[in-house]
Amino acid sequence: MLTPLRGRASSEGRRRLQGLLGLCVFALVFPAQGVCASAAVKGSVKCRSGIVREAASASAACAFCVKEGESVIILSEEKGKDDTKWYKIRVEDKTGFIRSDLVTKSNETVNVNTEEETAAEPAKPAETQQQDDADRVDSADRRQEARL
Repeated sequence: MLTPLRGRASSEGRRRLQGLLGLCVFALVFPAQGVCASAAVKGSVKCRSGIVREAASASAACAFCVKEGESVIILSEEKGKDDTKWYKIRVEDKTGFIRSDLVTKSNETVNVNTEEETAAEPAKPAETQQQDDADRVDSADRRQEARL
């Protein structure tokens, strides 16, 4: 037979349990959404030309082609039906699968968005960017002066 905890130990245990329950409720009410980043690895194509396929299979349709020296981002690895290792890669805004023996993997990692791709904000003209930078510096200077 279990005996209930008394005194400080019981209130501390209750607080921990309440905190854990609160965290569980929060996770249920507000599931992880938005930006979920995962690490990917940079690579480069080492054959003269390579076919990037729509699936991890030599019989899959061609999605696009890459050429020697072209930079790719390796998103994941998959094993094909014939036990061949394939990389899921991204080149610019295109994704597909290429055999791992056609790509040299680097040690450089990059963070990639694992949710649906979102359109990047267009680059600002240099004059606008310089004005934005100047405004940030002015704002920081004003905050610093206000503290003094």
